[in-house]
Amino acid sequence: MTESPKSRFLKSDLAKSHADLASSKPFIAVMDVAMLQFVHESSSASDMATAATAALKLEGARKFALILMNLADKSPDPKPAPRDNLPHP
Repeated sequence: MTESPKSRFLKSDLAKSHADLASSKPFIAVMDVAMLQFVHESSSASDMATAATAALKLEGARKFALILMNLADKSPDPKPAPRDNLPHP
C-alpha cells in the first residue's frame, strides 16, 4: 500500500509548524469565520436539488476544514461507520 499524503507530511519539517498554527486562536477564529461565510453564501436554496447541492458542498467544506485542522495530528484517522448497518427484512 502506498503512503498517504498525511503520512508524508507528518515526516516533514512542516508538521510541527502546522500544528502550532492550527492550534492558535487567530487561525481557529479565521477558520470559523471562513466556514460561516461559506454557509452564508450557500444558504439560499429555492428547491430541493439546490438545497441538496448546498448540503453536499457544506459537508465537503466541513470535511476539508477538519482535515486541515488535524493534519499534524499523529493519531490514526477514524474509520467511517459501515453504511450497511441497518437491519433489512
